[in-house]
Amino acid sequence: MIAEILHKVANFERKSSPYRIRPSLASPEIEEIGYKGRCKRQMVYHCLNFPVDNINERMQTVFDDSSFHELLTYDLVRKTAFKLRDSQFKVNCGFFGFGSIDGILTDLLGVDYLWEHKAINHFSFLRLEKEELPIDYVVQCCIYILGLQEYLPTLDKAILLIKNKNTAQYLEFLIQYDKSKDIAVLIHKLSSTDQKKIALNIKLPNLLTRAKQKFEFVEQKAKENTLPKRDYTISDWQCQYCGYKNTCWQDYTTEFKQLGENVELNQALETQLGHLLELKMHIKEMEKEKEAIEEMVKKTMKDNKARMATTPNYALILSLVKTQRIDKNKIADDILKQATIESISERLSIRKLKEVSNGTDRHNTN
Repeated sequence: MIAEILHKVANFERKSSPYRIRPSLASPEIEEIGYKGRCKRQMVYHCLNFPVDNINERMQTVFDDSSFHELLTYDLVRKTAFKLRDSQFKVNCGFFGFGSIDGILTDLLGVDYLWEHKAINHFSFLRLEKEELPIDYVVQCCIYILGLQEYLPTLDKAILLIKNKNTAQYLEFLIQYDKSKDIAVLIHKLSSTDQKKIALNIKLPNLLTRAKQKFEFVEQKAKENTLPKRDYTISDWQCQYCGYKNTCWQDYTTEFKQLGENVELNQALETQLGHLLELKMHIKEMEKEKEAIEEMVKKTMKDNKARMATTPNYALILSLVKTQRIDKNKIADDILKQATIESISERLSIRKLKEVSNGTDRHNTN
């Protein structure tokens, strides 16, 4: 009744944000750690004012929800001995434009830190908790530190607090930025769950320089009215949630047909291709072996009239699992057509080329 209209109401209030260089859009590429960041093609679409065509009504509620989480955390911090001030203070960050900080946090010794709060979904939180680095959030903090030093010359550290919307867990990253060397250092990571402080000491050199270069690249492409290559493939989550997904991929079938055939690639790929084929072969063999052992175990249990059994080291349970499938033959064609979502993906096939005795002719073999 009401649930079906709430996201639609939120979408009515959605305000499209025009493109401008700003701290929250900064997303440097860091090749040495394999980080591509925000897709440059997406940024060019935004810069050229292309209409958004992949709208998720629920996402507007998700964005609004993040602001409420910030307020909740802000209220909790105010009840501690830490001092939090200047919430939403507007900072001039030079090339990177203006941005509003979440606040300045002062510790018990009177040391000031930039305080930035983010609220994210559970799966994104888990990635940061395990191994990923919040690069875009880090560069945003460093840009704000750059702007704040006009007012607070000694401020060079930020506390980035990230909240798990699902579990209310927190991750804290302590960041230091050296403006003269353009180096950010992730000093430690602290989890509210086990309260263990993990030393990181990860250096990210030329962070703001790289962010600036990416903005300049996007501005140049927009000026030329040309689109750069896609940074991600259609199956990546970055594309699935991109607002320009349909526009970006609508002509990909034509693009794909224009790719060349019988192209000779660098011989350096040979080792990797051989390894990939070997892996596929082993996976297939292991899958068959797994199924054979499972069937043998199930047969042994049934031969012994056992639904639950034990061995010296293992407990076994044999259960019935109900599955459901849709019989398309029982669905009217017009309804089936409306419910069918068509998508494209890339599939890689590899075959070993076998050289004949004279070493000149080759043919494909499975």
